[in-house]
Amino acid sequence: MNAKTIQRLFVSVIVFSLSCNFATGLVGGGDPANFTAVLTSPDVVMLTWDAVEGATGYILELSIDKGDSFTIVALPPERTSYEDLTAPEKGDLTYQVQAVTESGPAGKSQVSIETGERQPNPLTVTPEYDEKNATTTVIGAQGGTASLIDSKGVEFTLSIPEGALSADTEIRMTAVTAVQDWPLDGNQLGAVRLEPEGLVLNDAAILTIAIPVEIDPNLSIVGFEFQVDGQEFHLQRSEEENGLTDILPSTGAHLASLSFQQPKRRIVLPVMELKVNGVGQATGENAANIVKDNAPSDSGAALEQKQAAENAVDGELTPLKGFSDPVLEQSYQIGKAIGNAENCKELNSQIVSFQKWRFTSSYQGMSDDKKRDYTKHIWDELTDKVKEILEKAATECEKSGQPGGSATTDSPCAKALLEKITNPPSGTVSDFNLELKNKLGNKLSDKELQDIKDKLEKCKIKVYTVSGTSGPVTFDGVVCIDKPFELAETFATGDGMVSFAPTSPMSGVVSDTSNSGGCEQSGIGNYVITLDEKGVGTLKWTITMGAECPPYTVTKPFSFELPLQPAPGLSCP
Repeated sequence: MNAKTIQRLFVSVIVFSLSCNFATGLVGGGDPANFTAVLTSPDVVMLTWDAVEGATGYILELSIDKGDSFTIVALPPERTSYEDLTAPEKGDLTYQVQAVTESGPAGKSQVSIETGERQPNPLTVTPEYDEKNATTTVIGAQGGTASLIDSKGVEFTLSIPEGALSADTEIRMTAVTAVQDWPLDGNQLGAVRLEPEGLVLNDAAILTIAIPVEIDPNLSIVGFEFQVDGQEFHLQRSEEENGLTDILPSTGAHLASLSFQQPKRRIVLPVMELKVNGVGQATGENAANIVKDNAPSDSGAALEQKQAAENAVDGELTPLKGFSDPVLEQSYQIGKAIGNAENCKELNSQIVSFQKWRFTSSYQGMSDDKKRDYTKHIWDELTDKVKEILEKAATECEKSGQPGGSATTDSPCAKALLEKITNPPSGTVSDFNLELKNKLGNKLSDKELQDIKDKLEKCKIKVYTVSGTSGPVTFDGVVCIDKPFELAETFATGDGMVSFAPTSPMSGVVSDTSNSGGCEQSGIGNYVITLDEKGVGTLKWTITMGAECPPYTVTKPFSFELPLQPAPGLSCP
């Protein structure tokens, strides 16, 4: 009897038992004793309990922040432990374990635990690219496809839906020949570099990877992605076969177009940001260890890695996920992750993760009513968080006009987010941004959105960094346009400090004190700051030193010019 048959039988027994229990009102005894929860990483929970005599299985339920409980897993009777890899960070979690017997569900035991904040420790790999095996395809707002076949016969097809691109864009695909420092305990099956690197689409595209190579049946297939330079390797959600074909627009390519060729394992990955995407194989233990030891920096990627690892672990358990609802469970995880976002960048990351999740076949396979029910709490969390982020950024922009004030890193991100909401890209398959705009209308009126927009337009970046060389001298430090600031200087025979005191918003007096070869020097001069329309600055100054240090004559004026890099995340010292 194979695993699938066992799983179906287990599900049937559970459902029948539950039906009988509800019908008769009977409640069994035998609470699982010694139910404990321990953190195996800041956001992973290990659950253990004592076996119950006569149990035919166990059901685990979870409540997040004292909300509704939902089933996360159904386990066979020999299992008395479970590691919850998808536990949300910074959560107040309550778990319940219930034994199931032949006569129906027995008693429950409960335990609570608080998870901590994710500790990023991203993996870095060393990719090798086949630069001779690359294709370039121009795709516009109407959507389209790009494809590539690597030297092993692995076929990559990127299907971009209508509206995902705002303008004609050159999409380049390059085969990955090898990945050094490979972190999985199974083989790398196929990967492709997608460019322009870092381009974030308006809507999810679908990457289909058709694999002709032999696959180890004892290992799980997992998706992965990383930056072109190999940084931030992490697992990502993947699905087999053509589950997403019917939601692509007729103007784009259909994933089924390859089905008439030789049989291949076909894996699909939702793509929102262009980077390196691929599939490999791993044991559940290997995937779980990556979650615990190597959380990526990006919060959305961290959630996707957890869900990918959970699927790998589940694939090794029989029966598992029999009557739990993985879509409902994932919706709670996404809602909590959105609520945890502390800034605009983290919120954008979770928005991307939410959009990719909406393109999975498990979500698309639900009825419209069920989709609304399952995502209501996500939209509530999202609109509350968008309102919070926009209002906070607007307030900080208003303060940036005051002495010493400067825009934060959230200001340009908030501007871009507001633009997407108020002018959502048209024609996208999911119309996600339009849906967000409509739902946000219950939290922010058009007048309030305009007020936020006006305040964001007044944002002023007043903090810049300097790190560079002008002539024989290297300078380093932080520039505050409307406050005194200092730059450290180093040169061949000594070092010093240059002090700047503004007499107007963009100019002032500069003084220099340095030591060259044991000779103390000092001098004064004037400086001026210029900013272009993009906010990039230039700092220029001239200074006359008041002493001579053999063999140098330093009394003549010296001129320096350095670029200023905007640093909205820094505050003036």
